[in-house]
Amino acid sequence: MSRGLLLSLAPSAFQLLVVLPAWAGHGVAGRELGMLTPVFVLLFNAAWGVTASWWVKGTQG
Repeated sequence: MSRGLLLSLAPSAFQLLVVLPAWAGHGVAGRELGMLTPVFVLLFNAAWGVTASWWVKGTQG
């Protein structure tokens, strides 16, 4: 599970620091969309990371 959480930090950082401010024009960390935008990005990417790590672990066994 910790690998999945660590894996989720890269896409979260990319979305918060590149996609939302530069490409979408919503300010740093998408704050113009609301104060909870960074929290949602981190939570959804964490769910993806944990699921991906479980999937990889399950298919290798």
